[in-house]
Amino acid sequence: MIRPVIRKERLFTPGPTPVPPFVTAAMARAAVFHHRHPEFRAVWQRVCEGLPALWGVAEPVVLLAGSGTAGMEALVANLFEPGEKVLVGSIGKFGERWIEIARQRGLDVVVVERPYGYALSADQVAAALAAHPDATGFLMQACETSTGVENPLGSMAEVFAGRSVLWVVDAISGMGTMPIEAAAWGIDGLVTASQKAWMLPPGLAMVYLSPRAWEKARRVRTRPYYLDLVRLRGAQEEGDSAFTPAIPLVVALGEVIDYIRRLGGLKSLIQNSQQLAEYCRRRLTEGGWTLFAKEHPAGALTAIEVPSGLDGTLWVRKLREDYGLIVAGGQGSLKGRIFRVSHMGYVDLADVAGLMACLEEAYRSLVHG
Repeated sequence: MIRPVIRKERLFTPGPTPVPPFVTAAMARAAVFHHRHPEFRAVWQRVCEGLPALWGVAEPVVLLAGSGTAGMEALVANLFEPGEKVLVGSIGKFGERWIEIARQRGLDVVVVERPYGYALSADQVAAALAAHPDATGFLMQACETSTGVENPLGSMAEVFAGRSVLWVVDAISGMGTMPIEAAAWGIDGLVTASQKAWMLPPGLAMVYLSPRAWEKARRVRTRPYYLDLVRLRGAQEEGDSAFTPAIPLVVALGEVIDYIRRLGGLKSLIQNSQQLAEYCRRRLTEGGWTLFAKEHPAGALTAIEVPSGLDGTLWVRKLREDYGLIVAGGQGSLKGRIFRVSHMGYVDLADVAGLMACLEEAYRSLVHG
């Protein structure tokens, strides 16, 4: 086994993801900013204008100081009153999070599910909508981070077209790693978060609503206080924030938006992630490994099945202790059975190629000693 003296730590978890030097520099500058200061207000305005342009939407993208889960809860609490029926498409742990949030809100939840490793289909979604015409919402993931599977959103757009049901998508790990045309496809609610393809530390959620979703939100009488998207939008439209924003993250997000533009836009960032995903999957299958995704493997991350007789938690630990590579294990029932590696955001070919080589070295060491 190779044991170099110098060992750099490299982050390959599917959130948080690697942070570029220009992001840490921007966050350091922001340490002396006040959110009511003209200099920060200028950055705030630039970010609030830049995100919709980057996403290709006309409606504002609301910035929320909080995790991606805060954005998920904001969508549920602003779009649905207690007692309303919603369908939840669940293909993994984060689909189950939608279920928990919706039930906590007091909604009547009908679960539409596939086994872990599989995606929802347009036919399955259409059948569920036909069976429950009184449902007012359908919640799902763009990318299920716990399994490394994407839902084929593009093929579902025509299923939702012409229906009154609100289509709500968790794109926390999907935005910037797979095509998502929120306005063109008729998505009504969407959330992403800073610590995924956006190359930032955790703490900032970004939320989009369609025009009709905004109309519904204004009618909801039980909107929360801090997570009130109508209040947050109103402040943004006045060039302000309703509450103290995540100042360093907002300043750094302005730099990330500029960086993505220089790359060629969001499509280029998506292409980078997808090409690295294809390379990763090819190397793994050539090496005899089994991918956990049985269909629609994600561009954001790859989930790898741990060979029989080997504890995946030991593999994850060895990668960190011997190689400085920080990957993610399985969650819930998948703990010890899979591990997950990210190729979203600020990641290049040399990163992923090095990871593949070290995966093989670590495996040989565990099996042969």
